[in-house]
Amino acid sequence: MSRSLLAEAYQAAGRHADASHWRDILADRIRVLGADHPDTLRTRSFIADSLQETTPEIIRIVSR
Repeated sequence: MSRSLLAEAYQAAGRHADASHWRDILADRIRVLGADHPDTLRTRSFIADSLQETTPEIIRIVSR
């Protein structure tokens, strides 16, 4: 199972702390694909969804 599928499963199950894999995935996607690649942007969106209760962190991650 890929890391992104695992993180999606955690997020869907409401296990937001376990969905923290998104941060590692984001770093890798920025490095490999670039910051503006659709997969990188989609990953930022998943992080925002999983962190919806921590607004300052969402703004920091999504606005890069």
